[in-house]
Amino acid sequence: MLRSRTPLQFVLCLSLAVAWLVFALSSPARAQSYSRPPATDYDDTSEHYSEFWEQVLTANDEGINALIAHARVLWEAGSQEQRDAAIAELSKALASKPSSIDALYWLGQFQFEDHKWAACADAFTKADAIDPSFNSHEGRVSSNMQDNLAACLLYAGNYEAAIEHYKRLLALRTDSVELNLRLGEALMAVGRLHEATDAFYIAQEQSSRFGARIAYAVALDRAERIAESRTILEREVNRDAELSALRATDRVYAPREDEHYYLGLAYAAQNKSAPALYHFQRYLSLAPDSPWAARARDHLDGLGVPHIAEELYLIGSASWNRDELRSAIAKQEDALQACVRGKSAILARVSISAVVGNESEPSFTQARIEASAESATELLEPAVTCLETAARKILMPNLSGPKGSHLSAQFYVVSHP
Repeated sequence: MLRSRTPLQFVLCLSLAVAWLVFALSSPARAQSYSRPPATDYDDTSEHYSEFWEQVLTANDEGINALIAHARVLWEAGSQEQRDAAIAELSKALASKPSSIDALYWLGQFQFEDHKWAACADAFTKADAIDPSFNSHEGRVSSNMQDNLAACLLYAGNYEAAIEHYKRLLALRTDSVELNLRLGEALMAVGRLHEATDAFYIAQEQSSRFGARIAYAVALDRAERIAESRTILEREVNRDAELSALRATDRVYAPREDEHYYLGLAYAAQNKSAPALYHFQRYLSLAPDSPWAARARDHLDGLGVPHIAEELYLIGSASWNRDELRSAIAKQEDALQACVRGKSAILARVSISAVVGNESEPSFTQARIEASAESATELLEPAVTCLETAARKILMPNLSGPKGSHLSAQFYVVSHP
């Protein structure tokens, strides 16, 4: 049975119902009053980030360019300390940006000028991988990166890579003397003598350069075309009696020991047995397993053991009786030879000079080391002192000629097995 509600209860129930209705009707409006965060404009953000990184990278490039510029100033200053600092600057640039072709180019160029062949080959190879057509246009000597890369490969002993690189370059510059000459050296270094001879032939046909002709003669000698080689050698050594082109400090050989084979042949063509003997001995000591070692031994056998008095060179306007002079020197030959016996390879030149009218004055005697396997001065000085002492004991014949005229007698002393 339902209980009847009092008027107060009725009023309370009605109030609650109205309040609930008001709340329900106001909820959508209230929900709409809360705004969502604005949508992100990703295009605008990307542009902002792109500008930021462009500024960062531009600043980085400017820093790298400053390092390169400073490195070049240091290098041109010339001292070894400054050159080391230049390499350090380029290393910093490459640590910051390994793909900097400018830094790689200048690193390769500096190492090329410093004859650091493996290092310059590495730097130029990396630059070549980035941009094969890159080249400096700032007027530096030997600035062609491709030519320098090939030379670095050659002198670093990477002959097969050098051969391929030179062949690519020669496809564009067929008659280049320098490229054919270097290709010939690389081919000869790996024993491809027929191809090397062809390359040297092209080089010497295109140029009268002493080095190209001698290289061709060396290849002919190694191919045992001896008469042809000798004809070229005898003609060429008359053009450069001091062999300055072969002995120049900036002359680089590939492989390095070939310097002694070239000089041995050239001195033999001048009939200077002692220097020829020295250089063939040095070649064999440095390259005993060379493909051309047998030819070097053939040359040594042909030279025999030279007698000091037999190879005598007189310079000046006065005169000595040559037979008497030879006889006087021969008497001291054992003493002179003892000065270099048992030592590592040594080639010495002894000079004895005198002036007509000064017979009361002793002859001026000087010995100097022309070449040696040993570079330490303190180890060579005893040999020089010994040679000069022995030479002063030579009883020189009377000098003839106008008063005041002079004459210098020169001869070689060489150590040999």
